[in-house]
Amino acid sequence: MKLRVIAGVVTLALPSLLFAADKGACPLPLAKQLKSVSAFAPIHKFVVNEPRCVNCHGGVNPHIDEPGPDPDAPDEVPSRVAHGPGAIDRFVVPDAQGRRTMEVTCNGCHDGMAPRGDGSNSRWFTAPPFLTFLDKDAPTLCKQFKRATGSAEHFVGHLVDDNGGNAFTKTAFAGNRGVEGLEPIPPSISHAALIRLGREWIDAMGGEFKGDESCGCEPQMRGKFTSLDSSSLDSVKVTGDLVWKLDPQSGAPPGGPMVFKPKSGSITVELKFNAPGIASRCEGLGSKTFNVESLSRSALRLMKLELEEDGRYRVMLVIPDNPDPFPTWMLDGKCVFPNIVAPAPMAVKYISMALGKQQGAVDPEKGIIGELNPPIRRGPRTITGHWSFE
Repeated sequence: MKLRVIAGVVTLALPSLLFAADKGACPLPLAKQLKSVSAFAPIHKFVVNEPRCVNCHGGVNPHIDEPGPDPDAPDEVPSRVAHGPGAIDRFVVPDAQGRRTMEVTCNGCHDGMAPRGDGSNSRWFTAPPFLTFLDKDAPTLCKQFKRATGSAEHFVGHLVDDNGGNAFTKTAFAGNRGVEGLEPIPPSISHAALIRLGREWIDAMGGEFKGDESCGCEPQMRGKFTSLDSSSLDSVKVTGDLVWKLDPQSGAPPGGPMVFKPKSGSITVELKFNAPGIASRCEGLGSKTFNVESLSRSALRLMKLELEEDGRYRVMLVIPDNPDPFPTWMLDGKCVFPNIVAPAPMAVKYISMALGKQQGAVDPEKGIIGELNPPIRRGPRTITGHWSFE
């Protein structure tokens, strides 16, 4: 710890340690969350690339002549494929919020669908715009599936036979686009294979949808850390409870690690010191809690957590040795002279990182747990620390 005086005010530059994660509203252990994310990946890859799926979920706009944006719906994602017979008139049924929901004029051509579960005729329409698959990454689409189906049973039922309703899935695997006499172009995998992928995702989550929409779609972690940097004259204890979220700007390649950055939470600094001088002694005791949102982005720019699909993790815990990004807080203190005791308000900043790089494997039951072993020793100072992700 460095002690200096600026304009008559004692200033302390304190080391800090940041670590933790976000569990949020997901009861799944971290290992199961990673397994669920891995199990959903092939589902996402299939549905966003398979014409029999994506064309009905935004890929084809039957109301315009060419692929691209819809002049009547400029906020929607542009379609990718032209509607074969050309543009058709738009007649839709709005939902309670006034959103376009489904087409009602398609059955004149698309009259070759597989029948519904009760044997009646299925009805063809494109998916509503808010259920598009276009330009959606795996976590976004995964959450959409959970939100739209509501339960694991209903999700699997959609894959099997649309829960007995309009038989889009069976028609998709027939490959005729619901048009009698059209040459079949079936999907790249079998119907049974897709159902198996769906069940594997559900099994990875424990057999049912759990937690909020993100649970089983993107890891949610909340953890705690404690760092103690001490000497015979002072101690700096830093504790935290931080939320780490997927970083969409990480640019990780397909199959690469999931990259997380701290996004919210709190950090508490507790300071105790007793600094003797030639003719005086200054001491102080106090603490301050910071919300992560109040810290500048540059202060945490090097903090990063990487999770591999096989359960390995790497974490970078580095804060630049620069006090400028950090807010200053005042600490009550006093200085004792031979004939007087004087109040000494102290402007405090904490800087630098005490932990650095760590790596290991996620424990199937305990998540990520670690500690500095042995402690870090820097001259008269000793740094200890421990952390956990669940």
